[in-house]
Amino acid sequence: MFIGAANAILRAIERLSAAQSPGRPIGLAVAFWGEGAEDLIRMDRHYRIVCNLKTGGTNPKVVRELLRRPNAEVRYLPNLHAKVSAFEHGAIVSSANFSKNGLWLDGDASGGWDEAAYEFSDHDKGFAEVELWFETLFSRSLPISEEDLLEADTAWAVRVPFAPLVTVSSEVRDAEAEELRAVELTEDALFEQFLKPRNRFRMAASWLVHVFSKIAEVNNNSRYVPAYVANMIWTQSGKPIASNIPEYRTLRQPSEVWRLALKKSKKHGPRIHALLQAVIDDETTPPAVKHWAKECAQVIPNPPFQ
Repeated sequence: MFIGAANAILRAIERLSAAQSPGRPIGLAVAFWGEGAEDLIRMDRHYRIVCNLKTGGTNPKVVRELLRRPNAEVRYLPNLHAKVSAFEHGAIVSSANFSKNGLWLDGDASGGWDEAAYEFSDHDKGFAEVELWFETLFSRSLPISEEDLLEADTAWAVRVPFAPLVTVSSEVRDAEAEELRAVELTEDALFEQFLKPRNRFRMAASWLVHVFSKIAEVNNNSRYVPAYVANMIWTQSGKPIASNIPEYRTLRQPSEVWRLALKKSKKHGPRIHALLQAVIDDETTPPAVKHWAKECAQVIPNPPFQ
């Protein structure tokens, strides 16, 4: 899944970190670390970290803090320029360093870079290649000594700080913040309140079922279509959701939901497309749902032939 904004990359990192099993290390091969990056390292998770320590792009204060953490093994490579985060359930290959400019760690986009990333789910073909790449890289990385840190102090002190050459008015920043809020989904906009034990996944909110009833008969065969659509829209926004499906205890991608729908019935394909379009066109649809429904409609396959 393509991610086209620094704050969205940060949210994806936080989401995958939260989903990680506590005993399984998170792998971070990120070249440069700036002030505040240590806050991304959770105390209830374990980490293996590789950075670029001595070229002046990494704040040694952050590295010293990470080295004090009992749950983090921190090493370095002199020529590292990659930004790869490897998790149990996915991986992110990114342009963004772990810094204020890279991930907007202070929440201010006005001084940040325009970043992009690609997220692999653990079901994607490329995920295993990312894991192998990180393991190979970590095996080549070097332990950090006090002498290394002193060299890093010197490089950091003589660096030439720079930031993106942008000037953004407060009106533009406010507009950007409002735009982000407008597309931020909440669970109650799409779903019933709870995942019921008798259901395989979270069922759709009543308004979405009503929209479906305008275009198709809601019966025993079709009544799950709104739920498929709700789960697809939710995961399209980059958020995971729990299910009662043994092979997908957590749904993370619209493609996963799509495969489950077609496995249940080939007729669900056209129904899902029709409901997505109805959600996009319906005047009662919440703006955030409409936004992500449009995104979802662009990435799912064409309906299978009947």
